Amino acid sequence: IISGQFLSDKKVGTYVEVDMFGLPVDTRRKAFKTKTSQGNAVNPVWEEEPIVFKKVVLPTLACLRIAVYEEGGKFIGHRILPVQAIRPGYHYICLRNERNQPLTLPAVFVYIEVKDYVPDTYADVIEALSNPIRYVNLMEQRAKQLAALTLEDEEEVKKEGGFLHDEIMRLTRNTLEKLMALPLTHVVPIQSKMLS
Repeated sequence: IISGQFLSDKKVGTYVEVDMFGLPVDTRRKAFKTKTSQGNAVNPVWEEEPIVFKKVVLPTLACLRIAVYEEGGKFIGHRILPVQAIRPGYHYICLRNERNQPLTLPAVFVYIEVKDYVPDTYADVIEALSNPIRYVNLMEQRAKQLAALTLEDEEEVKKEGGFLHDEIMRLTRNTLEKLMALPLTHVVPIQSKMLS
């Protein structure tokens, strides 16, 4: 929610509430509320954090409600938008009254960003897809660090000898096999003597 235009002819503070209606898992009543603007109902500006609905299970059934109130709680206007029809970008949303009739001037100026939901477990995959060069550089750097660490550890353990050396080598081989199984676009060659 960026700003409002011609919300009231009175000199009162206004605020915006955003609700989501749909499946019980999607429904969020009075989920978000802006701060009250200070005595400016003609063109109030709200500089706040973005309102985020992280996941909408069934967008075809969900609706977004943007409602504007005076600081005393008096209803000014609202707009109910189907989530499936919402498009990204900057929009003036004209408000309607309680009977869903269009109001002449009141509007809310918003910026909408629509993204596909990705579970947190796959956030690193999305980051890799959005910036593959950075991801490849990071993987190369990690592989070099891992190779350097395993070479240092191997040399120290060889000095000590015995069972501990064999156990560490087994764990190192397992770790390297798991790393090699990861979906990488670029693999740094590892010396074959380490795996023997």
